[in-house]
Amino acid sequence: MESPGSTTELHTVRFLRREGLEALTQKFGLLSSCHGAHPNLVLFKYDQVDSPFDAVEVQECRGLIVDKDDDWRPVAMPFLKFFNYGESNGADVDWSKPVRVMDKVDGSLSTLYYYKGDWHVSSSGRPDGGGSDPNRKLFRDLFWQTWKAMNYTLPDEEHQHYCFMFELFSAENRIIVSPQEELLLLTGARNMQTLQEEDPAIFAERYGWRMPQLFEFKSLVEVTEAAKGINPHFREGFVVCDHRFNRLKIKSPLYVALAHLTRKDKSALNKRRMLDIVRHNEGGEFLTYFPQWTSLYNQVKERFDELCNQAESAWEELKGIGNERDFANACRTRNVVADYLFARKKDRVGSARAFYGGMPEKKLEQILPRWKALVDTTPSLTPLVVEAQTDDEEASTATTELPDEEERNAV
Repeated sequence: MESPGSTTELHTVRFLRREGLEALTQKFGLLSSCHGAHPNLVLFKYDQVDSPFDAVEVQECRGLIVDKDDDWRPVAMPFLKFFNYGESNGADVDWSKPVRVMDKVDGSLSTLYYYKGDWHVSSSGRPDGGGSDPNRKLFRDLFWQTWKAMNYTLPDEEHQHYCFMFELFSAENRIIVSPQEELLLLTGARNMQTLQEEDPAIFAERYGWRMPQLFEFKSLVEVTEAAKGINPHFREGFVVCDHRFNRLKIKSPLYVALAHLTRKDKSALNKRRMLDIVRHNEGGEFLTYFPQWTSLYNQVKERFDELCNQAESAWEELKGIGNERDFANACRTRNVVADYLFARKKDRVGSARAFYGGMPEKKLEQILPRWKALVDTTPSLTPLVVEAQTDDEEASTATTELPDEEERNAV
């Protein structure tokens, strides 16, 4: 993978200069937004559904701001899109040199950048951190409110050609993790003349800005194991960043489950995510933190247990059949669990729970007893959500029904 910010011309800018804005947004499924006071400043952001994430142009557009009146010059560029560990587009992190492992703050990406005599702040979707709902606090207002409360200092003139990435962590834009205090935490810095990232710790020390907590891990295995033990009420996970600024996200499995479960239940999403918790035996810990999901958990577990018991009973009945043809004929009379019986006969799996624990979700749903009749009546959680919380999965972390595109730009 190309090191982030290692070129002096972005693929997105090259495309804009060659084919224009409309062609860019159509080809890559990008969203665009103009600055309210400076409409020549255009922000591009990928769409979670429509954008092809393997395209470099899409990865560059995670809040990229360009000046259309200045030959599409980049004005601010936060991080390239980075992926979860295990995703196909995930970066290859180089552990041969020191790697920074940072707390993945469960907040909102905020980019501080300089333009025409002023410092501006953008969310990942609006170049001016604005919104359209007069009854809700604007993202930029919450940013500057927190900035002032933390007694932060603006960068000096010598750093006006930089943009700085912060995570806004506030009760007013809570996603899942419960903030213990209102925070703006520096997570990155980019020289907009070279487009290269630089060590944010240098700027944090210079200006008295706080950074997320750092952790001493020596390998990816250590990080992934630590993530399994995270309480999602207090931490989302970790961000791993190597010396070339290649990044990976390693999230708490429980956080991920909760992030999915607390969305609007489109296409039986809640049932599907609860099925993951049940079949991976994470229910005890999950329900300790989130007892409101007990009813749905019990219903899903009842169906999963019934399928596993049915499969094990069939195995006990048929395992003594030595002739392969006779065994196959007997399995066909138990069509629902036949796949398990054949796998068990060939010693590919040791139990029904292990077998169905690894089966693709949609296939498993087709054979679970009374699955379609299961209705989720769990009351939804309702903390406020802001636009910038669509950080990568970005829409998947909402704790209430996602507002429309304009509403997501206000707190």
